This record gives sequence, C-alpha cells and structure tokens, in this order.
Amino acid sequence: MKQLENKRRFIPTDHAMECPFCGSSSLKLVDMGDTAWVACNDCQAIGPSGQNAVEALVRWNLVK
Repeated sequence: MKQLENKRRFIPTDHAMECPFCGSSSLKLVDMGDTAWVACNDCQAIGPSGQNAVEALVRWNLVK
C-alpha cells in the first residue's frame, strides 16, 4: 500500500466543471501515474477514470 501512496499526485482542477451530482466546485484530480480520476471533495463522487489526467478531466466534464 505504501508504494501506491507515494505514486499519488493531486493536480489542480481549473478546467473541471462543477460536480454533476452536488454542484460543488471543490474537486480534486488524482493521478496515480497509469490511471487518473476526478473526485468531489463534498459528496465524495468519483468520476470515470482515464489513462492520464487530461483524459480523466475530459471524461469528468462529459458526465451529466
């Protein structure tokens, strides 16, 4: 588990749309190196994952 913790990076979500579930703009983009996803800090929703941060952000913005 420790190896995963060292690999995790949080990236600014300046281009992310608000959470489609609760409307919050308090989001984090988690990048594990080989997969990434956007998560809401308020309702804990997790968006679709992508192979990188850009792909995860695009997929998050497509969730309705």
